[in-house]
Amino acid sequence: MTLPDDLTGLGVALALGLLVGIERGWHLRDQAEGTRVAGVRTFGLIGLLGGVAALLSRTFESPLLLGGAFVGFAILLTAGYVATARRSTAIGMTTEIAACLTFGFGAMAVAGHGLAAASATVAVLVLLRTKHQLHGWIARIREKEIRAGITLLLLTLVLLPLLPTEPIDPWGAVAPRTVLWMVILVAGLSFLGYVAVRVVGPRAGLLATGVLGGLASSTAVTLSLSRLARGHASNVRILAAGVVAASAIMPMRVLIVSSIVNRAMLPRLAFPVVGMAIGAVIACVLLLRRREASTVVAAAPIENPLELGTALRLAAVLVVIPILASMIRDRAGDWGVYVLSAVSGSVDVDAITLSLSRMADAKISGGTATVGVGIAVAANTTFKAVLAFLIGGAPMGRLVAASLGLSLALGAVGLLV
Repeated sequence: MTLPDDLTGLGVALALGLLVGIERGWHLRDQAEGTRVAGVRTFGLIGLLGGVAALLSRTFESPLLLGGAFVGFAILLTAGYVATARRSTAIGMTTEIAACLTFGFGAMAVAGHGLAAASATVAVLVLLRTKHQLHGWIARIREKEIRAGITLLLLTLVLLPLLPTEPIDPWGAVAPRTVLWMVILVAGLSFLGYVAVRVVGPRAGLLATGVLGGLASSTAVTLSLSRLARGHASNVRILAAGVVAASAIMPMRVLIVSSIVNRAMLPRLAFPVVGMAIGAVIACVLLLRRREASTVVAAAPIENPLELGTALRLAAVLVVIPILASMIRDRAGDWGVYVLSAVSGSVDVDAITLSLSRMADAKISGGTATVGVGIAVAANTTFKAVLAFLIGGAPMGRLVAASLGLSLALGAVGLLV
């Protein structure tokens, strides 16, 4: 590298150290001068130290020089930590770990990886600044959610590689590894929505509950908010808006799931999904145009999607639907697939979406799969409108039906396009 490149690398190393130092200095601003392990200037020097060590290591062609410099720095940092810990009852190593990373970022900058070092520095700053938020989120997570996350990792990293990849049924529609992979995909996406609702908590509001809950299960959100509408007639508009928001997320979720399984489905479903989303947004704006003073707080509307029974039911449906779709397609043609889509989609849109997306361009045409997924989404949306009528009452049902009708109409236009 040339001298300008070296100077640029050292400058980036110093800048990255100062950035981390500013955050740490602000966080520890109440501590007296000289009682901190490292402040703004020290972190700047740490970044520069890493850069100089990397430069000398390259100059003398000795990687051990960089490693030795880091070990020496770590020993010095440890001594400072021990001295500080003796004077204070608060024990934590966040600043010390940040200092080690800053040394590494400085070395990366001089080694020609300045962009990666800058990106990692930003990630460190975000983690350092969100301490209280992260601790608050963790406090809201329960033990069963931790177990569910571990279950997801177990299914993905341990069980999935052990299953056979070839179909095991006479129709060639069910491959065990593919089935489990689709279960993991849907359950994982639902789990993200479930955790988001739990983390954000009831104070986020009904509309946020609808949006986040829709990522996991828009039907469950509809049931929950419709029940609330019975006892809170004055808040029926915002409750309806929550249902519509969840229903707007559902087709986006369908788009994500189907395009992961079959990339060719992305351009086919993009226009209908965008149309439905636009319709839902317009409906939410109209519902919220007349402000209501909300007197109701929604609890978490969904159950843990990684419970064993839920995962097994999804796996069973993912085994049955491809077989039924293959048999019906051979005997009744595309119309049979559309009927199956309507029946299955009204209850669970994920299974039919995954099945048709996987079969598209192989066992059925891409157009048939696209229309089938569209019918499933429409059936599921209609089913939620019926639920709002039956459970939430006529006022809730009318608002939800009109709003979802607008969403479906614009989605149909997109499907025709």
